[in-house]
Amino acid sequence: MPADAAAAQLLSALALALAFAGCGTVEEPHLPPPHPADAAAHPLSHDDCVRLAIASAPNAAAFTARRLAAEARLRAASAWPNPTLGVSLEDMGLDRSIAQQTVTLGMSLSALFTHGYRTAAAEHDHDAAVAVLEHEVQQLELEVRSAYDELVAARERAALQADAVAVAARAVAAARRFAAAGVGSPTAADTAQATLTEAELDRTAAVANAARLAIAFAFALGFARPVELQLGEPVTPASAPPADADGLLRDALAARADLRAATAHYAAELERAHLAASPARFLPTISAGPRFIGSSPFWVANVDVELPLFDAGGAAIDEQNAVLLQAAADIRRTAQQVGVDVALALADRTAAQQLGQQTGPLIDMRASLLARAERQFAAGEIDYAGMLAAASASIAARLHGVDARLQAGLAANRLQAALGARAQ
Repeated sequence: MPADAAAAQLLSALALALAFAGCGTVEEPHLPPPHPADAAAHPLSHDDCVRLAIASAPNAAAFTARRLAAEARLRAASAWPNPTLGVSLEDMGLDRSIAQQTVTLGMSLSALFTHGYRTAAAEHDHDAAVAVLEHEVQQLELEVRSAYDELVAARERAALQADAVAVAARAVAAARRFAAAGVGSPTAADTAQATLTEAELDRTAAVANAARLAIAFAFALGFARPVELQLGEPVTPASAPPADADGLLRDALAARADLRAATAHYAAELERAHLAASPARFLPTISAGPRFIGSSPFWVANVDVELPLFDAGGAAIDEQNAVLLQAAADIRRTAQQVGVDVALALADRTAAQQLGQQTGPLIDMRASLLARAERQFAAGEIDYAGMLAAASASIAARLHGVDARLQAGLAANRLQAALGARAQ
């Protein structure tokens, strides 16, 4: 075969190889539209809202993208190293003649023999990424359930504030009648009017707060604009008192996704530490192939090896050992955070339980006092203002009850998240 023809074939083969290597497609993402308004056309439960939030376009796309990226990194790291193709043309004359053509196929033994370390590290990185995503989904669920409960409580407060306005309005009407009849003072009527104004201010603030929470919650669930949210469940019920706090902590340490992520990250850095300390770094790159001199073929082989004269890898080993130490510290810190989360959630649950134990009897007492005041007013034993004061005190006690139920529900949500378990 003439030298020019052989060179042309070699260049064609090289170009074809590069063309195949460069083949690929780019797919632009197309996110689904926001949730339609009719997704909120029925009463929503806690679980419904969690599903809407997780399935919303930004959250779903972000979670999917990070999962796919982790899988792609694992595939890339698990693939065997590519060989290298070398083509050299020597003694090229002005008459386009080529005296020598050499084609070699090479492989880095270092990349080949460290493949196991790199694959193991990539597998642990993948496990860590999956665990981080799981932890973030659990945190999103905690936020959604807590926001649901806060909105329910805000609407209950607004309704009770409306009752307080109605009671204050009756007090104003009664005070004015008494003043007109000469059995009450104008000052009493003015005081009742001021009380009514304060009650209306409280109601306006409560209604505005509930509306604001509803708007924020609708967007958090994935709606493109504010929608009327019908919440079909009350505040999350209080959790049962733990029988074994130490057992809860052990369960949390075994279940928490963020601790699994920290542990997997440490395992990945340990594999990289073994890789940095491995003498396989200094294995050579070998290549071999035919050389054509004129029309005569010969076999050639090349060996390229890094000589550890100035850098024997000590700095890289020290750096990786420092990274490994940081990963170990992250495990300890995450385990401590698990303990903190469980302890604080239990403390919140205990405080909410005590609050409920106090507000429950208070609500019952105020309701009993109101019923007694109504009977006494009917019998002429107390005046109308006394009965209305009992009604206002009863509403105030019920407001305390709303706050107590909310604190108990939030504590239950935090304890569920601290234990690392998805709510069922």
